[in-house]
Amino acid sequence: MYYFIIVASMAVIAAVNIIFPTINGGLYWWQSVLAVLVFTAGVILVDGLMAFVARWVFPTRWFERGSKLVRVHKWEKGFYNSVGIKKWKDKVPELGGFTSFHKNKISAPKDNQYVARYIMEANSGAFGHLLGMIFAFALVAIVPSRFLFISLPVAFVNCFINSLSVMILRYNLPKLETLYRLNEKKAAKTDAALSENTESCEN
Repeated sequence: MYYFIIVASMAVIAAVNIIFPTINGGLYWWQSVLAVLVFTAGVILVDGLMAFVARWVFPTRWFERGSKLVRVHKWEKGFYNSVGIKKWKDKVPELGGFTSFHKNKISAPKDNQYVARYIMEANSGAFGHLLGMIFAFALVAIVPSRFLFISLPVAFVNCFINSLSVMILRYNLPKLETLYRLNEKKAAKTDAALSENTESCEN
């Protein structure tokens, strides 16, 4: 679904500009196709750069669990469920390679250090996608106006694609928080049991 949306959108944008050449100042068909490919590649590069910036430039504490800056609100949960996120979230590829931490599955669910890292990476990833959406439109602003009917639609498609990833990452955060707290409770019970056993042995 994810790649189909990208390819189909590029084809539609190119087709519209070829059929109605007056909207782009009379570009030849091959110039319209090339412009779509170039601007799409540029937007992808911007997305990758923003993912790097979000993870390695901004303070890590902004994205750690408990930070008010990344708190998931109740209305968000309701919205994600209303758009049927459970049905399509697994069809959107996970791009954790940009930050060397993959979030397509929880590899160590019983390790709270790992879960906390996962939460931080998810928050950072969502922020990176938001930056990608913003700066793609900034890229539109510096492109010659004759390409507006190519650059602007590509930026909107990029915004839609990035919003899917943001929703998935935000949707998973409450579940990760619940997992973290369950691990804490289990650890507390284990410590209490060990403490009781130690006292019994001493007596």
